[in-house]
Amino acid sequence: MGVFTYWKTDKGNFMFNLAASNKQVLVVSSTPYATKKGCLGGIESIARFAESHIEDQTLVRKQETLKAPKWEVYKDKAEKFRFRLIANNGNNIAIAEDSYTTKAACMNGIQSVRNHVKEYEVVESDGKPK
Repeated sequence: MGVFTYWKTDKGNFMFNLAASNKQVLVVSSTPYATKKGCLGGIESIARFAESHIEDQTLVRKQETLKAPKWEVYKDKAEKFRFRLIANNGNNIAIAEDSYTTKAACMNGIQSVRNHVKEYEVVESDGKPK
């Protein structure tokens, strides 16, 4: 079971993360939310869109661009693998907190998110969890 933790930032916005049962953070909100309601909606969207298709943007021969909702696998500036979840409205709602050295590990990260949102709880924190 996963645990979504959300908190209010110093600037008055809301952010969240999803941690696995071993406390490892799997994803974080990609942008701050202006309201608590919006943040909770973002959390619900991750659960709703978790089983979406994966668009691999690391391929030399690019695949067809998929319609949102979708996962995007890409390489960051350090040439490491990352993923993000794009909602049906095209907004980026969650990103991998850490990069992966292999594509297989990155794909496993997406599967871990999928597994941990099948059953999850939501917890409010008084600040960003450590």
